[in-house]
Amino acid sequence: MANHLRRQIRERAATTLTGLSTTGSNVFQSRFYPMKSAGLPGLCMYTKDEEAEIPVMGAS
Repeated sequence: MANHLRRQIRERAATTLTGLSTTGSNVFQSRFYPMKSAGLPGLCMYTKDEEAEIPVMGAS
């Protein structure tokens, strides 16, 4: 099964941002624990929950 679109976007962004002079390899997706000073500079990426509604056509 394919990854959820939100996850695909987050993974692509992390791949693109990894290796920059400002972040180095310190790019984290959905990190649970605070970053320690040794991990700085760094970037933490989060996505909020979303709700999806299935569209319905026709009379209810």
